[in-house]
Amino acid sequence: MLDVYGELGLRSPDEPPRLRREVVDRLVEAQAHLPDGFTLVLLDCWRTSELQRRLVSHYAGEEGVGAVVGYVSDPDDAVVVPPHTTGGAVDLTLALDGSALALGTDFDAFTEEAHLLHHEGADGVAEVRACRRLLGRALADSGFAPYPWEWWHWSYGDQRWAAQTGRTRALFGRALS
Repeated sequence: MLDVYGELGLRSPDEPPRLRREVVDRLVEAQAHLPDGFTLVLLDCWRTSELQRRLVSHYAGEEGVGAVVGYVSDPDDAVVVPPHTTGGAVDLTLALDGSALALGTDFDAFTEEAHLLHHEGADGVAEVRACRRLLGRALADSGFAPYPWEWWHWSYGDQRWAAQTGRTRALFGRALS
């Protein structure tokens, strides 16, 4: 795992990266779907509500909280549970022969280019498109659901996953247990 938020000093040592067993099992399955030379690289996973608050503040910066709406979930929202606080969301990319790939944008690039399907039909991005498709197929075939605005964000068991897969409720709530 590349602990991006730990490297930035946003994740404290008492908030170690963790995942639910069900998610880990599906990541192992997704890895098995990848061709030789490709591996999954985990960038982020479970977050405490406090870390989620720090991320909102960090990314909002001088632009204000409205600048991250749709990208960084409010941990105090009474209706929408931030996916990462459930332990069911993962941020990840592919590596080829040990080198992590950006797949068209950097991680946490909150732009239209980061949208999952942005490069579909575009010229000059065949490699990015092929890698995003490869990552998407491996994860979807293993039970994950994507977040359409971030190519790196995939979920299993949270509210978005439930909505996208026709479930009546999420498997995981606010607390990681």
